[in-house]
Amino acid sequence: MSNDSVDDSAHGGKLGPQGGEKAMMSDMYIHGNDVEGKPLQEDVITREAASKSVLHMTARLYADSPWEVGFNLIAGLDNAFILGYSFLIMSFLGWAAGSVLFIVGMCICFYCNCVTGTLHTLGGQRNIHFRDLARVGFGPRWYWAVWVDQWLSLFCSDVGLFILAGESIKGTHDLYRTDAMTLPYWIITFGATYFVFAMCVPHLHGLRWWSSISCILVVVFMAVIFGVSIHDGRTTPARDFGIHDTTATGTFDAMGAIGSIAFAFNTVILPELQVSLFHRLCCHSTTTSGAEFNYIVLPFTYIVGCFPWIILSFVGYWAYGNGVAANLTDSLSGPSWAKALAYMAAFFQILVSLHFYACCIFESLESIWSRKNEGPNSLFNFMVRFLVRGSYVVLSTFVACLLPFFGDFISLTGSLCMMPLDLVLVLALFIKVRLPFKGHTMSAPFKIFNIALASLMAVTSIASSIAAVRYIV
Repeated sequence: MSNDSVDDSAHGGKLGPQGGEKAMMSDMYIHGNDVEGKPLQEDVITREAASKSVLHMTARLYADSPWEVGFNLIAGLDNAFILGYSFLIMSFLGWAAGSVLFIVGMCICFYCNCVTGTLHTLGGQRNIHFRDLARVGFGPRWYWAVWVDQWLSLFCSDVGLFILAGESIKGTHDLYRTDAMTLPYWIITFGATYFVFAMCVPHLHGLRWWSSISCILVVVFMAVIFGVSIHDGRTTPARDFGIHDTTATGTFDAMGAIGSIAFAFNTVILPELQVSLFHRLCCHSTTTSGAEFNYIVLPFTYIVGCFPWIILSFVGYWAYGNGVAANLTDSLSGPSWAKALAYMAAFFQILVSLHFYACCIFESLESIWSRKNEGPNSLFNFMVRFLVRGSYVVLSTFVACLLPFFGDFISLTGSLCMMPLDLVLVLALFIKVRLPFKGHTMSAPFKIFNIALASLMAVTSIASSIAAVRYIV
């Protein structure tokens, strides 16, 4: 069995209810196939039993309600990166194109994410990664190609968050002190802080309560920035909203902005989140998780999670025009305490958002070396977790110090990694594989629509990737 698949030998078959747990809590149902296509054993386990199993080191159990998954997804999308969208999207596109593409991009991403939700049981098996979907639809070679792309996306997102966290704590320091400490020192400080947090929260399922704290922190820095931006916009003289670049430069700017839009509405770990949905024993099918994902989780995420920061992006651009900073907090006029509050709320929120992305890498690597017959907090498994996470934090910190330009990482990650996975791949699978597996026929207009959309996203991904690389180089 593949190391990335769920290893049910760790708990030795069925784990029955423990005490009164059965009366208080619905059971989790685990069913599917591993990466090699072998059927997984059906197990009925409780939350309490799962917590004692090495399986609970991953987020691949049906252990969360749709609302918990929704808050996890909001924690991934509503992170401190939203402070850069006024600059990365609106200042490059202007009012007309920026507003239209923001809304159109959100609709396209929502549709493609709903398509992803329908592919969870593609091929009669449970697919817990994008690479599993690629293997079912296009063969084993695509499994490894998608694996590389997904991990590159997660790593670039993490590096960008390292940079932004360093900028946040540096901004707070510079408000009250004049001694010069360059950004790399603050990035290293954040790296050490995050390592402690990563060791205390061993798996994605453990973020469900932290996600609520993350949402509160997002509300804090959004409220502060929104209020100060409104004040600045009303007292600042006329701002420049024009597009003054040459045709070539303006085209590259627009393509880079589209990559940032793709980044804003996607996570590249939707299958991992979907499989963590709490699944009731009476269903005996993973179809319910897809319905809950599409009808509860995604609408909740896009309505509650996305619209507020879209409005914030518009307000930031309105208040400062083309002079808006890459980090919107830097543009605020004050007072100092308000800017410090926004900076520090963003700093602590990044701890949660970063772990949201990094957990998928941690769990895959740790499953290779951890002992399946020992608990997650055994000395050996703790040392594996210490070495894996410590090495990853050191690598991420080094790259962040080497290339401290978080805005460029947003555009590059969105165009090079997220658009091919979250948009192009799922549309291609939907056209080629999904409906034939279900015995249905896709109508000609609907098929043309999906083919045209997939082709458009593929071309846009290539163009915006070139634009993002141009800015970094």
